Amino acid sequence: MDVQTVCDIMAQELPDILRQDTRVQQTILGIARSQFANKIETESRFDRLLDELRRERETQHEKWKANQAVLDRMMDEQRAERAEQDRKWEANHAQNSEMLKSIRQLERRIEVGISALGARWGIQPEEAFRGALKVSSQ
Repeated sequence: MDVQTVCDIMAQELPDILRQDTRVQQTILGIARSQFANKIETESRFDRLLDELRRERETQHEKWKANQAVLDRMMDEQRAERAEQDRKWEANHAQNSEMLKSIRQLERRIEVGISALGARWGIQPEEAFRGALKVSSQ
């Protein structure tokens, strides 16, 4: 018989022989044991890997919480700065509105005063006075 025929017969018959004859089973396991980790070693390695993954996940979760706390604090600071800037803008806007109101009142008083001069002096002197004011303001 050639080697290929023996291999074919073994592939067909070996599973049944292993189930029936513990001596053959122990012999094959003894030969294979040097090539493969046993069940206890494999489970131990797997458990260690799972523990390491769990610890890493916990570490990352703690880092995330710390980073989130920093981000929350930064956002609170930015909100406070924004509120302060809004308050300053509102105060500045109110001040500008008051100044504009004062300028408009002053402009109105000047306009009324010039019109009163025109009424006293006449139209031509008023137009000359207005023209002189425009030239001097430019």
